[in-house]
This record gives sequence, structure tokens and C-alpha cells, in this order.
Amino acid sequence: MIEVKIIGLEEDLNLKAEFSDNLLSFLQKNDIEVDANCGGNGVCGKCKVKVKGEVSDVKIKERDLLSKLELERGIRLACLTTIEGDIEVELISEGRSTLRILDEGDEDELHLEPLIQKDYLELEEPTLEDQASDWTRINREFDEELKVNLDILNKLPDILRNAEYNITVVRRNGQAIGIEPSDTTDFNYGLAFDIGTTTVVGYLLDLTTGEQVGKVAMANRQSDYGSDAISRVNHAIQGETGRNDLQDRIIKVINQIIVELIDKYQIEKERIYELVFVGNTIMNHLLLGLKADNVAKSPYVSVINEPQMVPANKLGIDLGQNASVTYLPNVASYVGSDIVAGLLTTRIDQSSDLKLLVDLGTNSEIVLGNQDRMIACAAAAGPAFEGAEIEFGMNGVEGAIEEVRINDELEISVIGNQPAKGICGSGIISLLAELLKKGIINKTGKVLSVEEMDDSVPQVIKDAIIEEGNNRKIILVNAKEAANGEPVTISQKDIRAIQLAQGAIKAGIKILMSELGVESKDISEVLIAGGFGNYIQPQDAVTIGVLPTSPEIKIKGIGNAAGSGAKAAILSQEKRKIAKEIAEKVDYLELSGRQDFQNEFMSSMSFEKFE
Repeated sequence: MIEVKIIGLEEDLNLKAEFSDNLLSFLQKNDIEVDANCGGNGVCGKCKVKVKGEVSDVKIKERDLLSKLELERGIRLACLTTIEGDIEVELISEGRSTLRILDEGDEDELHLEPLIQKDYLELEEPTLEDQASDWTRINREFDEELKVNLDILNKLPDILRNAEYNITVVRRNGQAIGIEPSDTTDFNYGLAFDIGTTTVVGYLLDLTTGEQVGKVAMANRQSDYGSDAISRVNHAIQGETGRNDLQDRIIKVINQIIVELIDKYQIEKERIYELVFVGNTIMNHLLLGLKADNVAKSPYVSVINEPQMVPANKLGIDLGQNASVTYLPNVASYVGSDIVAGLLTTRIDQSSDLKLLVDLGTNSEIVLGNQDRMIACAAAAGPAFEGAEIEFGMNGVEGAIEEVRINDELEISVIGNQPAKGICGSGIISLLAELLKKGIINKTGKVLSVEEMDDSVPQVIKDAIIEEGNNRKIILVNAKEAANGEPVTISQKDIRAIQLAQGAIKAGIKILMSELGVESKDISEVLIAGGFGNYIQPQDAVTIGVLPTSPEIKIKGIGNAAGSGAKAAILSQEKRKIAKEIAEKVDYLELSGRQDFQNEFMSSMSFEKFE
């Protein structure tokens, strides 16, 4: 067996490997986090580790994705490296524990009516004159006959007598799911979860008062198998354990969030009775352990879109035996319950004005409509906006450039106010907007040479231009000031990747507008949902042409609308009913096979204003 020492964690690990093990697969198998945005396909260049010892030779792809300085330091891409002898691996990827996570959003008013109800009963004890059964004694306290299972009936005699007939009945949908000694009506809790592709947010809610007790946000550990949903589906269909790998990853995150909430707020886990989940359709499938193969291939059919109720312990969620899991309905394979939750919060279906809801990301979901009709699509924008496919791209973690402004100097804002390691999505959007406004790139996305720039371009920018063959670059942070000792740059190649992403989103919006026969001026409001979308400056997105603009349009970030919708659903049965109606009302357009989408996509990659 080969010795593998892992350093860079809180404690060093000593592990055993087989000859020719792929390093990324080995690390994942041992539950060690490594950024692998492309799912180990050797494309993103993010699974960087520092390796000493006997490994395979550097691949051509690694020379393309790693700098000369990184290779000299022993940096390798784990997905392209094979273990050939004893090695030491130092973890240097950014990790996801410090992700900047958006966990709150706009919320709609609701009538508090949770599915879980608790009733305190002070029952009369049996007598010779009143020999009613234990269950009849309880059941006659209610207007309708409750259903009950055999497990509860087996425990009922002892519970009643030990509690001197003072008990609390826990009800759900006309079913008694628990009988508890004494008065526990003040302890009735539920959990709402937003399962994002990148992040997971859990909210602890008091179902009696409707108050949010607390929240915890964490990275989605499924990212070990790719930053986008399709990469994860591809892993799920490979080998016998693929699907289990992904389900286990998300369940571990959910359980970790639950433990933190229980410990922090001193809640008994047996007093949490329901969990409501929202997420995109693939996230729902992977949570439930369902086959997602057909979601990823034409004609893109999911196993189920309708909400189901599942015992929490059947999924491995560590709560009491009475806890259940429900998720909101999906619209289609690529427009999931997270968008339904967003619509539940924004109530576009009740608006007389035409509104556009956009969740910017790897799979950008878009809804356009009002009370008369809502139409949706998903634009496969790719992960460029989230930092993948960009040489110095990274998630929104400490050390990421989050905003760039160009005046007489290059003004850069870095998350955590520390030396820059790279640039995240919001930084990329603001940078491109500034480069366009200052005439450093043109509307085709070309980075101009110094000779092509006019005199208004600050000299500091001209000095930052470097030529590397056909891939012209702009230095954003020089080597001395950067965190890793090499300059942070944006290149012509990076900009082309962003153009592909923004072209897909812009084309998707145009197709929806065409389908409804409307123009930009007819849209009253653009609502930007999701974490990434809410950290960008809306005007920057308008400048580069990814969002429509006209004097009539208001652009508004609505925070984590998916999380707000999940909370509303667990607190209100009426909201769940409305969510089901919304999902049924939305018309879905599949863009992949449409010729008009291909034409719009080709014309949408320029940085022309979207008017």
C-alpha cells in the first residue's frame, strides 16, 4: 500500500492508497474537500494541490491551466494526477467554509397555519362509569376523528398513565403523529431549507409563533463532484455508488446544519416535526436519491415534479421518528421548486404589471409574466459568472475581488479586506462594465491594444496591459500585492467565457419576450434572485447588456427568495396550496432545441445594451 500524508487541515492525516489511484477521486473518497468545479474533467483548473513525492508527469492540460510559477512550486491539478508512490499532499484550494452566503430575502405576509398542530389535553381518568378506550378518550376531544398508527397505540397506555392523563397530541393532516406527556405546545418547530447548487441555508422556525429562531448557512458539499448540476448528474450515473455519493454529501450538510441549530438554540431534536425543502429539480432528485439520468438528456424528463412527504429518518436525516420531509413542486426539469418559492414570495402571478424574475447562475432560471400568463426557461449559462472557467476566478470567499472601479486609478474591493487571490462573479461583472465604459474593451469583447485606446484611458490601465500571444491580459493586482505572489489578471480568454454566459441569459430573456410579444419598455420590474445576483450592482449588468433596460424598468435584488418561499410554505398551508397552483400555471419553454434560441444566442454575446 502507498502512504499518503495530507496536510493543510486542522490535523494532518495519514492515509493508504493504491498504485495508480486518481488523486482527486482518492481525496473525495476520503471526504476531503477540494474545489472541483468541472467535476474532475480537467477543464476548470480549480482542484489545485501541492504535491511532493511520486506522482504522474505533468499533463499538457495542466501546463495550460497552471502558471509556470505554480508548476515550479509543485502545484498540480488533482483530477489529472495519478498516485505512483508515497506522497505528501498540501491542500491549498480556497475551500467553501468561508463562502459569502445570502441567507435572507424579501418576505410576503402570510396567515400562520402550519401543517403541524399541537393540542394540550387534560383528560378525565377512566372510571367504572366511563370505560372508554384510551384512544377514544383522546379522540372525542376533537371535531374530526383522528387517525393513529400502531406504534403510538402500543405506547399510549404508559404515556397516559405516567402523565396522569395530561398530554399533548401532535397532529398532521388529520393523523396523530405523536402523544407527548404534559404540555409541550410551546415546543413546536420546523426547518426550512434552500438547497442551492453552491450553498445550503437552513432556517429554524417556531411553528406556534411563526418566528424565525435562527439560521445556519453552509457550502453544498456536492460541489466536490462539480460546481454545476449536470456534472453531478454525470457522477451519479457513473458506477454503483455515484448516486449515493451525492445523496450522502447533502444529507451530511443538512445534519450538520441541524446540529448547529439545536446546539445553539437548545432545541430538542424530537420537537422538530417537519422540514420543507426547495431547490432546483436536480437538487431535489439528488436529495431524495432518485435517478436523475433522464433530466440531463433529451427530452429532459424528471422522475417527479409534484411534492411528496417522506419520513426524515428514511433519508438519513437525524431527527425524531415523527419528523417528515416535504419539498415544493418543480415546474420542469430545469425550473425547480426554488423558482416556485421565489414566485410565491414575489407573487408575480397576482401582478397586473409585467415582471421579469432572473436567478443568475450556472443554470439561470428566468420567468416573465403577470397574472395573465407566466412563462419560464432555463439558460445554461455555465459557471463563468461564478468564477469557474476564469483563470483567476473563484467563489465569493475572502480574498476574492468583489468590485472594480476605474477612475484615475484602478480601485479594487476585496472580500475580507486582504490581499487578492482572484476575482468572483460580482467583481467580474463590475470589471467588465468599467472596461466597457472606459473604452478598454469594445462591444465585441475585444481587449484593445494600447495603440487602439484613446487618450481618455488612464495610464495606469495602459501600463497594466500585457501581451501573451493571442491572449491579451490586464493586470488587476501585481505580484507583490497579490496573496499568492503572482499577478491577478483578466484575459481575453476569460472575457470570451463571460460572453458565452451572458449571451445565453440574454437570449433566454429575448425568447420569453418574443413568446409574449413584448418589448423591454413593457417590463415594469426586473427582480434579481439568488446569492450571486444580489451581490452585483444592477447597473453593471445593464451596462454589459445581460439585463434589459428602459426608463420604465425598475431593477431590484430580492435576496434569497427561495429561502423566503420555503419559510412561508412551512408556516402556512395556504402558501403550499398557492405554490402548487403557481407551478401548474407556469408555462415552460425548453430552449435547447429551438433554432430561434441559437440565432439569439449568437447575436447576444456582444456587450450591446439590451433595449
